[in-house]
Amino acid sequence: MTVTDETPDPKAALLSSLQKFEIDPAQTLGIAYSGGADSAALLAAACELRDANGSPYHGVSLLALYLDHGIRDEKERAEETSIVRQTCWQFGVPLIEQHLEPGYLRRKAKKDGLEAAAREARYSFFANSVRAGSADIVLTAHHRDDQLETILLRFLRGGGPEAGGMSELRRLSGVRVLRPWLYLPKNAVTAYVQQRRLEHVTDSSNSDTLFTRNRVRHQLMPFLDEMFPEYRSTLPAADGRTRMVADFLREETERRVQWERYGRGWCTDRESFFAAPHVVRVESLKQLCIRIVENEATGVPGVPSAGFFCQIADDDDGIPVRILAAGGGWRLQQFHELILWGLDVVLTGKNRYVLVMREGMRVVLSPKKRPVVSTPKPQQAVPACEIQLDAANIAVPLILRTRRSGDSIKVGTGSKSVKKLLSEWRITPNVRDEIPVLEDRDGICAVVGRPFGYQDLVAARVRPQTNEQEGSARVDKSPAETRKFRLWVQADGVENKYAE
Repeated sequence: MTVTDETPDPKAALLSSLQKFEIDPAQTLGIAYSGGADSAALLAAACELRDANGSPYHGVSLLALYLDHGIRDEKERAEETSIVRQTCWQFGVPLIEQHLEPGYLRRKAKKDGLEAAAREARYSFFANSVRAGSADIVLTAHHRDDQLETILLRFLRGGGPEAGGMSELRRLSGVRVLRPWLYLPKNAVTAYVQQRRLEHVTDSSNSDTLFTRNRVRHQLMPFLDEMFPEYRSTLPAADGRTRMVADFLREETERRVQWERYGRGWCTDRESFFAAPHVVRVESLKQLCIRIVENEATGVPGVPSAGFFCQIADDDDGIPVRILAAGGGWRLQQFHELILWGLDVVLTGKNRYVLVMREGMRVVLSPKKRPVVSTPKPQQAVPACEIQLDAANIAVPLILRTRRSGDSIKVGTGSKSVKKLLSEWRITPNVRDEIPVLEDRDGICAVVGRPFGYQDLVAARVRPQTNEQEGSARVDKSPAETRKFRLWVQADGVENKYAE
């Protein structure tokens, strides 16, 4: 029995997409297979292309990729795994499976949510399978209804032209991902499953409205079907127009602003950067971030929020060296004839950080998140926890970091252990690791306790002149040598008696 003319054919849609993007039949196609109805249909359609005489993909090598997220109860997961293995055996498709430890994703999801953690784990699994040489490209069973959900979610979250629906072919986590059914309606996939009586499982988490996507699927979309049924055709059309705008913006960006590797970061020409409209500059940075996230090592921060880009001035003010924007782990810097882009947090680990400090920087520390770095705008109110150092005696680079065993600071003619200092301040052991230190090439400049309600200790060599000393100091020092280096450090959620 074949699919009627009124219902598009999933196998034909799969073949059309493979040929559209010139996917080599000699490559191994990895099928993202969850055991659900949609992915079961995709696996079956791929097998039909593989087995049909005269098919352009006759004999193509297939591989099923199955990830158990470890979220649901053991009985449901065991049933799903059994069906996945049995189906792959029946179709003659090799299977690579990975089972995450129950509770692992929920622990990891505390920062970005369970949906994001599951997605990251899924594409990481695909990437590892491809890097191991098991597959060349990964196919997923996302269909038109999934695309509608994505468009609605991104629109409601304030996405711009670059944040429309999913792309049919895209590189994610270093892997080419093909979604051949993005223009295929859900009912066509359902009919295909029913006609071929494909065995599949129903994931109980798909009906859990605690997840945002499920609320869109089960609550928002039925409402729209009742009130604005035409949205299923008008929304993809609007997304198509948005994509045209995004494509134009991307092409204009690539023409006007080119980024190149520069040491550990990237650089572009200062004149061309400021000659481009603000929207082009922002787009160039977003596209650069996307490339970095996709191709660089793990741990790279994501694309900055809109507030980050608001820091960038519209015009070049002629200052040779300055920070244009900083925050969220990124730094945009003007350096003579170059614009430099790179990481602001140069080293991070579990509850640890190292930040390169600059004059006028503002840092907000949190025991649960990575530090937030920014540069206050002119006339903007600055936090009360200001640290002042003698700029002439700082051996750059100056860094703010978590405390280490063996740290000591020079006080007067001797040195004092930071551990002993914190003990003298009567800071309890469970809080001591939260107290950061400022360090330059010559050693620790300051112990930063004031943001946490204690006090600061600045090393004698970088302690700025007091008002009483400044008069006599100017006899021996130039104005540049007596300049004070200022920065601000705050602790998130700490009631600070020194802030008054």
